[in-house]
Amino acid sequence: MSRRSTLRGFAASASLMLVAVLPGAATAAPAVPQPLPFVSQLDLSCYRTEGYKPPPTAVTLQHLNPVLAELPPETVKLGAREQLCVPVAKNGAIPPPGILDYARWVDLACYRIEGGARNVPLTLSQLNPVVQRLGIQDAPVTMLSPEQLCVPVAKNGELPPPEILSFVRHIDLECYALRVLGIPGRPFPLTLGHLNPVLADRPKTEVKVGNARQLCVPVAKRGDEIPREVLGTVRWLGSGEVRRRHRPECHRAGHAETDPPQPGAGAPSRRGGHPHRTGPARPSGRQERQDPAEGLTSLSRCSRCRRK
Repeated sequence: MSRRSTLRGFAASASLMLVAVLPGAATAAPAVPQPLPFVSQLDLSCYRTEGYKPPPTAVTLQHLNPVLAELPPETVKLGAREQLCVPVAKNGAIPPPGILDYARWVDLACYRIEGGARNVPLTLSQLNPVVQRLGIQDAPVTMLSPEQLCVPVAKNGELPPPEILSFVRHIDLECYALRVLGIPGRPFPLTLGHLNPVLADRPKTEVKVGNARQLCVPVAKRGDEIPREVLGTVRWLGSGEVRRRHRPECHRAGHAETDPPQPGAGAPSRRGGHPHRTGPARPSGRQERQDPAEGLTSLSRCSRCRRK
């Protein structure tokens, strides 16, 4: 065998060895999702949970979204757990792989909190493509007092991959009571299907979505050091949750909206993304069967209104 053939064979062997010791090169982790693609396709369906009250815990929260950044930090006490919010797809519209890799692992447990009234005027606009196609109008609202803090959890001990966990573990949403101004919007129907692997075998749910009754906005808990690349996306998170009054033929749900930065934008504008949730419908005076699903959290845009 010539020297040239020997060298060629050695180079080929070295290449094979390099691939063998670097298996991650063939299965690179998905990049941290960009704000607009991620927040516009993240939807959470919220369910009541059995009563659980954690040990006495106080947390200090700081708003992340630029629209609310001027609000001072607030310390709240964690009350009873009320809901579990899990990721869903609307009308069969599954997010693309780079978004689905993260969105399917966003599970939040929501605890009761109390705080002072904020009375912040906002305008909410839908971001999700499925809802945008329905022609839903912008909604002028007032953000009132905080009601819940939703924090990331894992279901049945099933953790996301490490690179996904390093992102979703920093998603904390503070949910406020909401006053919707103007003429109430007309309810619109949606079909929800689960995205999380633990619930993938659950049947789809038909709901009707009405006016937002809660607004959930991104916050940071004191002591949580959020990496810059993660903060760039989670600060724009927003979703709308709706608690529904259910009949066998009808589900009433609410909606919400968030505003991620637009492509090419410079300094933060006066708009920001926020999650929204809705509370239970008022009782009609007759008994109705209650479904475990209470709310739909849908992404939207939230803009600050000028005070009169």
